[in-house]
Amino acid sequence: LAPKTIFNASITNQRSYSTMSLPMAEAKAIGKRVGGTINTVVMAMSSIALHRFLKERDLLPKEALIAMVPVSLRTEGDDSMNNQVSSVRVDLATDITDLQARFKAIHASSEAAKAIVKELKPVLGVNVPITGSPWLMTGLASLLGRSNLMSRMPAVGNVLISNVPGSPVPLYMAGARIVHYYPVSIPYHASALNITVQSYAGSLEFGLTACRRTLSQEESHELI
Repeated sequence: LAPKTIFNASITNQRSYSTMSLPMAEAKAIGKRVGGTINTVVMAMSSIALHRFLKERDLLPKEALIAMVPVSLRTEGDDSMNNQVSSVRVDLATDITDLQARFKAIHASSEAAKAIVKELKPVLGVNVPITGSPWLMTGLASLLGRSNLMSRMPAVGNVLISNVPGSPVPLYMAGARIVHYYPVSIPYHASALNITVQSYAGSLEFGLTACRRTLSQEESHELI
């Protein structure tokens, strides 16, 4: 289990949001220098930012924070119009002070998680049709929010971190070039902060979406 943090709380329908853009070439160069992928660089950046943010408030757990990371279960050539996604846990190694050692630990955890998914992909179910599921899930989400149950439940992970490939070339709308393509994602009960990164035309576009009661707009700007 993950240690309890301020992000492991029931959320409201109010959001805070902040963005940042980073040249992808820089992230690739950093990854090459320290022996990791762009995904590991994103995880390490998130680890350092969360470590600093929580430590300054005396809220940093002694145990390492755990990221819940979405992974695709779609097989090559599958173009069916549905979601085929699961998630893995990646150790953010916030209990390791030395940044080089922390980066190596994050990379090892991420690679191990991807290897497990690769092995299990053929046997993991991706289509689970449940009649009336949208209404059931809406009702369950409302119940969890009002009861504040998730603040008392053990934590599986602390934060959602997602790295999504986007268009490698600039897009246009009515002749106007889209300069940035910032992602807006979904926080959940017990995961009140979602860090999503999307590649676009040579940049990494960061979008931090959180429950505003857990992470105010001012704090979201601080974290980014």
